[in-house]
Amino acid sequence: MGRTLELSEYTTRDRSHELSKPVAVPPVQKRFVFGAMRMRNKELPAFARELATMLGAGISLDEALHTLAEESEGPAFRIVLRNVRESVMRGTSLTAALAQYPAIFDPMFVQMLRSGEVSGALTETLERLASYLEFSAELRRKVGAAMMYPVLVVAIALTLFTCMMVWIVPAFEQIYQDLGGALPGPTQLLVNVSRGVRANGVWVFLGGLVGVLTLARLRHTDWGGHIYDRLALHVPVFGTIRQKTALTRFAQSLAQMLRNGIPILNALELSGVVTGNRVFERAIRNARLKVARGETLSSALRRERCFPRMVVKMIAVGEKTGKTDAMLERVGRFYGQEVAAMLTALTSLVEPMLIVFVGLLVGGIVLGMFLPIFKLHEIVVF
Repeated sequence: MGRTLELSEYTTRDRSHELSKPVAVPPVQKRFVFGAMRMRNKELPAFARELATMLGAGISLDEALHTLAEESEGPAFRIVLRNVRESVMRGTSLTAALAQYPAIFDPMFVQMLRSGEVSGALTETLERLASYLEFSAELRRKVGAAMMYPVLVVAIALTLFTCMMVWIVPAFEQIYQDLGGALPGPTQLLVNVSRGVRANGVWVFLGGLVGVLTLARLRHTDWGGHIYDRLALHVPVFGTIRQKTALTRFAQSLAQMLRNGIPILNALELSGVVTGNRVFERAIRNARLKVARGETLSSALRRERCFPRMVVKMIAVGEKTGKTDAMLERVGRFYGQEVAAMLTALTSLVEPMLIVFVGLLVGGIVLGMFLPIFKLHEIVVF
């Protein structure tokens, strides 16, 4: 029977003494870059892959950075790489130079790269980072596309509804008033809604805008974000997608960091932030405290309700076989495929439902406006 891994065995054998020490990066001046989020999501994966390829081909770091800077499609990212190259030329390490831009090169990226520099496996580390970043970017793209479609359709439907209430229905209302007589119930309802929108629409819009901005601000607080993320996990279908997305990010990031020799405590601290969900972040933080007291990772996660039993069992198997990183990567791939399948099914289901919704909304308004014409003999007063 395989034995359970001790805490120190999560690190490489020759660096187990680093368990309690963070993979530190010398303090540097942090620089603000406009559009850093776009660069991190769009350009960073390609940068990591291309730099790994060039270093693996024997090209010097200076020449590789120079080439990547000149060939970069984004002008802002080109400037960043030029500044990084200048720092490296002045004797700064690559990780310290990259750490100047934490909004682009996040702590996990820098920590993994630093461990690669220390171990002399910078090229291999960059290749692992590139694979992880490409996987994350693809997952983010699929989730964003699936969420954006219904939001866009609903926004268009609400815009059409508002335009018809503000301009089209009042024109018909005036015509029917000239004819005299009582309007059919659906038409009268449309007229009343139109009057309400015109009288209070601006205030409703401003109130909604203030509400959205307030909620967005509260979401960025620790307690507000935790409440939002907890409620979001219980939303039918979408909550399941959020949970599996967070599990994918956790498993993939932790696998890559453990494989690169980063101590388990530091890896857990960084992987919690990567999940993008404060419920998981708090659960991982609690598990980290238990691991620091000597418990295994699987035992610590078993008491956190947001982690499925299957994940805990697979991590336990990885601990017993000494392949925790490989098992975590398998967990990440499994949930990544689950998310992709759910998004495909959701898109196929939501598309016809949205078409029906828009059709009923616009068709109902049009029918309500033209209904008096079908009953013209009843409403005309001679």
